[in-house]
Amino acid sequence: MDEARVTLVFATIARPHCVQRLVRSVRQKYPRMKIVVGDQGLPERTLSSFYEKNKVKAVFLPHDAGVSRARNAAVAQVDTEFVLLADDDFIISPETDISIPLSILDQDRGVDIIGGLLYDIYGDIDFKKGHVRRWERMFFADRDKELFVALPMDMFFPIEKKVRGRSYFTCDAVMNWALMRTEIFQRGAKWDERYTCNGEHEDFYLNIKTNTDIKVAYCSDFVAFHHHPRDFNYFDKRERQEGWARFGEKWGFTQYQNHPWGLQKFETGVQVYPEAKSLDDFLNRSNTYVAPRAFLGANVASDGSISFPKRLGPQYNVRAFVSNSGSVRMIENEEKVASSGHVVTEFALEDLVDVRKLSVRLLDEFKSQTLVVGQPIKYQLTVHNEGQSIGSVNGQHRIAVGMRIRSETGETVPFSEDHVTPLVNDLGRESYQYVSAMVDLPIGTYSVAIDLWVNSLGWLHRADRAELHVVGKGAVTSPELASAENVPPVEA
Repeated sequence: MDEARVTLVFATIARPHCVQRLVRSVRQKYPRMKIVVGDQGLPERTLSSFYEKNKVKAVFLPHDAGVSRARNAAVAQVDTEFVLLADDDFIISPETDISIPLSILDQDRGVDIIGGLLYDIYGDIDFKKGHVRRWERMFFADRDKELFVALPMDMFFPIEKKVRGRSYFTCDAVMNWALMRTEIFQRGAKWDERYTCNGEHEDFYLNIKTNTDIKVAYCSDFVAFHHHPRDFNYFDKRERQEGWARFGEKWGFTQYQNHPWGLQKFETGVQVYPEAKSLDDFLNRSNTYVAPRAFLGANVASDGSISFPKRLGPQYNVRAFVSNSGSVRMIENEEKVASSGHVVTEFALEDLVDVRKLSVRLLDEFKSQTLVVGQPIKYQLTVHNEGQSIGSVNGQHRIAVGMRIRSETGETVPFSEDHVTPLVNDLGRESYQYVSAMVDLPIGTYSVAIDLWVNSLGWLHRADRAELHVVGKGAVTSPELASAENVPPVEA
């Protein structure tokens, strides 16, 4: 069978809720597909029992070893003909069909990597509101001028090929949703382990284009979903800029034009500069400051006026995403996807037959935390359910994990819907969840109740409790940094 020829490979760090959802979605569609994960979590945060139960081969690495090292370690364990590369926040869908890229690679020995299409889900999980994500690029490098240019494949006439009537298109780089011949990792393909985060993706494909005979193509019929949970702590890791400086230094570039996002100067990391609009703008660019790239959800009225709601989500009628580089992405013009048979299903009030069968259990390392004033608060937990499965996708009603905070003097911090995080997994027997929020707390000690919350019912009172210490800046707070050890990978 097709799935026996493929091993799914992904890297992860401190996101068990994403790992569980991805693995469950794979097992639902491809129960016999091999899975290998490069796990950079702390030893006490591993998913060893979950991996064993779901036949996932885990390679454990030092904490925060880097996505490049994690992927290389995982790929080294692959013994199948093909590697299916994914990220931990992907979801295999009923529409996913690995026979599509397999048939192309079987018929065309001149192609080694087939990238696919991702549907991005913004905010709460809702498969009906998946929007096409694109990053298929042609690479151009000018070493003399120290310029690196990545242009969308769409800017050129398609370099099209067909296998059995299925179209695919030659390019230089695709996203992290791709089927690869395993042999390419003996032909020069490798993630440079000096990259912890950022820069490694461009480096991987630029190395392939420059130093190997490996060929890349894109097929839009090969699909999956991407849902990026709102996790402030993970964002801090993801936004580290050292990788961009390393990429520029390694390849001799000072500027990166990633059209249409904008221009990056490697010395300033991800900061994006828009295209100069005039000669004066061009000449004065050295004195121009542009905020880092950001997107806002916007309402666009029939008269063309734009307004910005305070919160994103379908309930706020967001019709466009507007970037600070001036681009406008109209949601209704993008392809929508229907929902059926996904690993996460819609929540309904009638599913809550007996809330007493639900219990929240914090992971041990979150029972007591020390944070600096202004740091985001995050808890990871499992929800145990002795009754029937309960859906997690917010529809007519909304279900989430939230936090109730009380100071040591007994004062309750006013509740806000910002203190809740939508579920990312259905509530089966045991599901990994998390809650992450920015809460402005002064220095002090707090009692935090982590509980399930439904917008039409309020708290379900199934809470587990934690102690939170908020200290001034300069204090040592991170258990991750304190307990990370430089030990070699150990196979689970």
